[in-house]
Amino acid sequence: MMLQRITRFLLVCVAFSLAGAAWGQMPNTAEIMRELQSVEMIPLTDKDVTGWIAAARDINDADLGLESNLDMDKTSPSQMRQMWVGNADVARILGQHGLTPERFGNVAMNLMMAIGAAEMAKQQVDMDEALAQLEAIKGQMPQAQYDMMVAQITGVQSIFARVPPENVELAKKYEPEITRID
Repeated sequence: MMLQRITRFLLVCVAFSLAGAAWGQMPNTAEIMRELQSVEMIPLTDKDVTGWIAAARDINDADLGLESNLDMDKTSPSQMRQMWVGNADVARILGQHGLTPERFGNVAMNLMMAIGAAEMAKQQVDMDEALAQLEAIKGQMPQAQYDMMVAQITGVQSIFARVPPENVELAKKYEPEITRID
C-alpha cells in the first residue's frame, strides 16, 4: 500500500506539473522530486521483485501499525523508509526474504519509479508537446513562472528517463501482484 500511495502521489505531482499548477502549492512536492532525482537506479530482477512482494505482504499481514501515524501530505519517501529501519519485526520479516531494510527500500523506490514510468507510457504523456504548449503561452505569464514550469516538466523527464527499461517491464509483469498488496 505504501508503494501504491507514493506512486499515486508521484503521478499526481506529474499531472499538476503538466497542468501548470504552482509546484510550491503541493505539500512536499519539491522535496519528493529532489528525492526521486537522487534515487540510485538499480537494475531489478525477478528475484528482487518477487522477494519484495512477499516481504511487503508479510509486513502488511503482520499488522505492525507502521502506517498508522503517517500523514501522506507531510511524509516524504525517505521518512517512510525510516519506518522499516530499527524495527525488529520488520527486520525479521525482511531477513526471511533475504532482504535488508536498505535493499527493501531501494527495490521499493525503483519499483515505484518503474510503475510511474509505465503509467506515463500508458497514458502517452508527451512531454515535448507539453513544452511546446507552454512555449505557446509563454508571454501570458511572468518569466519566473514560465521558468519554474519548464523546470518541472524537464525534471519529470529526467526522472523517468533514468528508469531502466527492464525495470519497467518487470513492473508491468508484476503489477497485478503489486497492486494487491495492501
